[in-house]
Amino acid sequence: MSTSEKRRTGGGPREPTDWERAAATRVADLRMRLLDLKNSNRLLNFKFTERSRSHVRVIEASSDAIFANLVEGKRLAFHALPEKSDEPPDEKSDQFLMALEQARNSDSVYREELEALDDDPDGEETRRIERRLKDRVRAQLGLKPLAEIKEMTLANFARLYGIDPHFDLPPLDRNEKGKNQVNGYLQMLMLPDQMERSLAGISDQARTALQEKGVNTLYVAIGYLEWYESESSEKPMFAPLLLHQIDIERKLVYSKYQYNIGSLGEESDVKKSLRAKNVGECGVSLSSAILRSRGSLSITTSIQNYGQAKSE
Repeated sequence: MSTSEKRRTGGGPREPTDWERAAATRVADLRMRLLDLKNSNRLLNFKFTERSRSHVRVIEASSDAIFANLVEGKRLAFHALPEKSDEPPDEKSDQFLMALEQARNSDSVYREELEALDDDPDGEETRRIERRLKDRVRAQLGLKPLAEIKEMTLANFARLYGIDPHFDLPPLDRNEKGKNQVNGYLQMLMLPDQMERSLAGISDQARTALQEKGVNTLYVAIGYLEWYESESSEKPMFAPLLLHQIDIERKLVYSKYQYNIGSLGEESDVKKSLRAKNVGECGVSLSSAILRSRGSLSITTSIQNYGQAKSE
């Protein structure tokens, strides 16, 4: 009896034949050819737009905290910036409230306008007089005019409320309890109406894909690789590193829609197209460093380790 026949009848694992090895190599090659490695692939070149109805970006919370909460089965609600109103946060400070109370007693223009007020059934004119007084108090205290606050960028508006507007999320500081934690919600750099429009679009697209194709297309992307086509290129491209499948829920609360996301319990993934791009062009493998994030190594540390390996 030949050696090959013994292997077939002995019950142990059979070594593949030369033909099977060649077939497996050919199949792997064909799979690589099916991958879209062009820059139009959003998994290699994702373009962020603030008014998009297909994606949103989170600020303030750490990547580790977001991922840990999702994996633990917690649902995270989206939280918008406050509305830009006629009462900015600095007008709630003790300094401003004390100065305003004094001005109500001492500001001659304010008192004259109130005395001249004849009929104001809806209180609209009284509110205008009060607003003008507040504007004068703001000038006395050296605060920005209200008109400038209403016209300021969302980033500066967020800073008024002590919110960090940067999209580069901070690492989780385990020595400071509560810092950079999620606390049940995901902070957005959007006003309420804009956030509702974006999340409604995402929810509708995900539901349509699930109903018509039976495929979940909704992911949370944690970490983006910034890369360039060549050493002379000045245009950065961004590829999502770690993808985790989620679903999105919409609930009507006090006449307003609220959205939250939760994990589907699937394994996180680094897409094959990004792996192929890195192995083929950069010589760096996207394997254990990123995928080990489910264990003791944090996501932030994993991404930093990969960045160091890529730059070496």
